[in-house]
Amino acid sequence: MSNLLLTSKGILKIADFGLARKFGTPSKPMTPKVVTLWYRAPEVLFGEKVYTTAIDMWSVGCIFGELLLTQPLLPGKIEQHQIELICKLLGTPNDRIWSGLSSLPLFKAITLPAVPYEDFHKRFERCKLTENAMALLKGLLTYGPRARLDVKSALDSQWFWDRPPASAPILLPTFPEGRNEGAYDSNVKAYQRRKEERQQEFGGIRGLRNNFAEGKGMVVERRIGSKRFRDDESDLNLELGEPPVQHFRLS
Repeated sequence: MSNLLLTSKGILKIADFGLARKFGTPSKPMTPKVVTLWYRAPEVLFGEKVYTTAIDMWSVGCIFGELLLTQPLLPGKIEQHQIELICKLLGTPNDRIWSGLSSLPLFKAITLPAVPYEDFHKRFERCKLTENAMALLKGLLTYGPRARLDVKSALDSQWFWDRPPASAPILLPTFPEGRNEGAYDSNVKAYQRRKEERQQEFGGIRGLRNNFAEGKGMVVERRIGSKRFRDDESDLNLELGEPPVQHFRLS
């Protein structure tokens, strides 16, 4: 979790791109020595030299799983161990479930453990995932890069509409930026100001919610892309926030 950081305003940042490579320069040969081992896609582990952005989607799946478990999903020690952990989670791959596997450069050099498919539900049982969350996780952690979810498909996942909704950025937990004694006092004051500003900005929405509770009625309309959703009384029993990509209007 040390490479998943939070800013002082509560925004998640992914760090440590020491093994990243510039994308879009075909003149430079690709190598399998990319991506931190724990987040490295199986095709790279098998020596694929012409990989795509699908390897990044695998990494996203590993991070997603890590956030759910609050611990690394596939903490391999070396490449062989990493492959064994993947097989334990997904089962032993073959050409039927991963077209072209046997033609990869390192396929014959790697010993694959004979492991039956282990249901994701067992690994994430304590997380109490919704069906939509499970579908997104499985779609990201798929052996074949062509079958793996791409960015658009992942963002279209219904999981982003599961309850509870994501908090609005202004409601995310914050903390002082500095740690040295000289900057601490001023940062605490800045933190208090931001907190008061958030309370004032959302005071109007709280008032509308109170009006609704008194029977005056309120309808919330949410939009994402071309989709429009209207929430009634039962949907307003939420924290004040919507998924970051949405805009909402009160009427």
